[in-house]
Amino acid sequence: MEAIIQVRMVLKQVIQQLVNVLQTPCEETRRNGTSFGDNRVENRNNCLSSGELVHLLITIVANGGNLYLNIAPKPDGTIPVIMQQRLTDMGKWLAINGGAIYGTST
Repeated sequence: MEAIIQVRMVLKQVIQQLVNVLQTPCEETRRNGTSFGDNRVENRNNCLSSGELVHLLITIVANGGNLYLNIAPKPDGTIPVIMQQRLTDMGKWLAINGGAIYGTST
């Protein structure tokens, strides 16, 4: 019986630690494609769509975090067209729905 009580106490502690972790704000750092830097072989098939990026943003913010989306420029300093499109689309979505994102807290 004493062993069962000890197991329950340990489980209670583990559950509380998990709750604390889940309540801790986080930052999701990622790039839209499969690499973190400029990758010349990436194409639309390797990248999230605008809708997928918006959904990612919503999911992260809903869980108390923020999204850091790394935009790697090409060697000449320009932003890849696909990322320009994604950022423009996200900006349009935020212009309408930004009130549900900016300044939120859990």
